[in-house]
Amino acid sequence: MSKLRFCIAIVFAYFSFNSLSGQESVNNFYIDGQLIIWQKTFQTSLSFEQLVEQVKDKGILQQIDISPNKIRGELRPVYVDTKRKGIRNAGVTYYVLYNYFTGFVLINYQDNRYKVTIKWIALSDKSSDTTKRIIPVYLEDFAFKNLRPEFDSQFHTSASEHINDAFIQRFDLIVKSGDDTW
Repeated sequence: MSKLRFCIAIVFAYFSFNSLSGQESVNNFYIDGQLIIWQKTFQTSLSFEQLVEQVKDKGILQQIDISPNKIRGELRPVYVDTKRKGIRNAGVTYYVLYNYFTGFVLINYQDNRYKVTIKWIALSDKSSDTTKRIIPVYLEDFAFKNLRPEFDSQFHTSASEHINDAFIQRFDLIVKSGDDTW
């Protein structure tokens, strides 16, 4: 009887641990079903109206839709600038180096914070023509291990870090104060 209780306790502990671990995440990327989502919360001193103006002025999104405390739109192409960080291209995964990243963006604003969520992250070849006749390729095609919803080792080790840095650089809307006269 004690062996049975011990086995039940082990099984219960195993399932409890796995359910607590929840979603796999790395560098602000999360797996939701079969979808990779990037999500980060930023602190700000901006009001919602000022945040909207910053997003518009910096050209971050296209096809913008604004509702109370929410901004939605399509992310303009983002590329990973490895030279900015002083990284040699040899150590960076090819799909990070040779593609732009786009996707659907939702920005929620609340209490001097805004949370940026990017879904349906697509890759577009930097060398492709401008006719937009490109079949979309999604980040899941490269970042999942054997197309199963778990991150592969390349995504864990470097790709997620580089893409995360590029997304943070795009969405960290720090307003510089000081003398802006010209």
